[in-house]
Amino acid sequence: MSARVVVAGIGSEYRSDDGAGPFVARRVAELVGEAVDIGPLGEPLDLLGRWDGAELAILVDATCSGAAPGSVAVHDLDALVVPRAVVGSGRDDLAAAVAGSGSGASAVRTEASTHGIGLAAALAIARVAGRAPRRVVVVGIEGREFGFGVDMSPDVVAALPGAVRSVLEIAGLEIAGLEIAGLEIAGPGIGP
Repeated sequence: MSARVVVAGIGSEYRSDDGAGPFVARRVAELVGEAVDIGPLGEPLDLLGRWDGAELAILVDATCSGAAPGSVAVHDLDALVVPRAVVGSGRDDLAAAVAGSGSGASAVRTEASTHGIGLAAALAIARVAGRAPRRVVVVGIEGREFGFGVDMSPDVVAALPGAVRSVLEIAGLEIAGLEIAGLEIAGPGIGP
């Protein structure tokens, strides 16, 4: 494969539905060798240094947006946040982007995150350093339970095969012959 694809599951496998991202990333890497699982990651800032040189980075994370639990949403991060021009001219733009002020503030602060620094700010930092992937796509799985525990809620467990399929399709990875609908969704950390 000529283009490097990285998949990162962001979240904690010990915080119920927050483990959906790491589960999906791990499963994709098991199914097809062309995708490199660079997670699990606890914070978006952990992406720095791990996604360097990637043509495509697919980030999978549990979300809490108010959508129905188990909903899967796909977003191209470039379309949502931090235009390249906002962070392309230097440190002042980066500081404004991270602080949520200045010309890039409305774009950068659009995401809601429990992480210390959001995906948009991590991407802004990587771009200023000249180390950002060419394209970043986020696959969000709407969670219900984020308390301590290893079992994901039934809605999230039911969404896992669809999220895996979405990641494979985004990456353009060969999925012919893979039985996605019959993914074995069982084991530690999977709900009842």
